Amino acid sequence: MRAWNATGHEPARALALRVAQFLVDKVVHGDRVDRVFHAGATKLVGTLDDYAFTAAAFLDLAEATGDASWWQRGAALL
Repeated sequence: MRAWNATGHEPARALALRVAQFLVDKVVHGDRVDRVFHAGATKLVGTLDDYAFTAAAFLDLAEATGDASWWQRGAALL
């Protein structure tokens, strides 16, 4: 989101949304974040940093898109 915030370059925003959707689909399970995704499987429970960075990214997306579901996901991880 930083690239999009700085430049307004739409492909940067689209990439951030694709990455966030990947996280929702594969790495975040409710209020749990896994640390590693490899070969179609996750392992290791996320660390505090994983939770913080993922939550911050979701909150940034909520602000950039106006989509409250990103806010709810970020708040759930906090």
